[in-house]
Amino acid sequence: MENINYEQDFFSAARTGFQSLTKSEQKSIQNYIEESIAEDGSFNNLENKSDLYKSSFGIALLNIFESSTKKDEVSKYLRKFKDGEALNFLYVSALSRSWRFNRSDSLDIGSYSSIAEKLEYNRCSDGLWNQAAGTAFGSVYGTYLAVLAYQNLSQTIPDEGKISKGLSALTSDDMAFGTDRGAKNGSTPATAMATLLLDYMEDPTDFYVSWLIKQQHSDGGFLAVSQMPFSDVQSTVYVIQALKYAAPDELIKIKESVKSFLLSMKKENGFTGHCKDTFTDIENTYFALAGLGMIA
Repeated sequence: MENINYEQDFFSAARTGFQSLTKSEQKSIQNYIEESIAEDGSFNNLENKSDLYKSSFGIALLNIFESSTKKDEVSKYLRKFKDGEALNFLYVSALSRSWRFNRSDSLDIGSYSSIAEKLEYNRCSDGLWNQAAGTAFGSVYGTYLAVLAYQNLSQTIPDEGKISKGLSALTSDDMAFGTDRGAKNGSTPATAMATLLLDYMEDPTDFYVSWLIKQQHSDGGFLAVSQMPFSDVQSTVYVIQALKYAAPDELIKIKESVKSFLLSMKKENGFTGHCKDTFTDIENTYFALAGLGMIA
């Protein structure tokens, strides 16, 4: 297995992407993120409610800016979740990301292993993880989140060798990877995540790389599914991440068109998710910066 921390690398790329912007653009983004911190130290979701998942991206961005704005409130907010006992899988994963990138505070060593234990609650009989509780089979997304969470927590992944076999049973009818087991058509994010995981396990990825390349839209970005009429930031960045490791030569070929697409999503204070979006978003801003950094 490759000795790479994918989320740390994603974070480092976001820092590079941020530094590639003009000073004025950097200031606008930093102001937007800092002004988005709620009184309790969290960041809100689209329903304007405190949300740990969204907060994890905001906290990573604060680290990139080396910001000390409301640092005590942010730490207090995270500490109320303790070791993740009452959290679902997605939020346990978000908690692991938050603590890795919360530059002003950290947990006791034992707490990291205790948080990691919660990930196993969503381990399935096929050796993979599913973000939904009580499911018989794992998913690509759940497994991707689990691997990144274990890395964020500096913990060894239990029975890591089961990942390859489990993934082989998740291919869609078109031989890519769909959202769930038995999907008719592959999705770009799922196939990109699977490509990254297979590369991590040192398994062949050539077919999936070729499939991903075909999902590029004329605007330079990548479609979430082939039926979509426009690209989106997150699908595009997941492809960039997969190609960076599994097929760097292919990434070089498309870097200029991908860069053009990502920059077209930039507004005054951040990035939107796709061309129909009118509002910037913390998560999409983090993703777009990481994408720009990976192709810098």
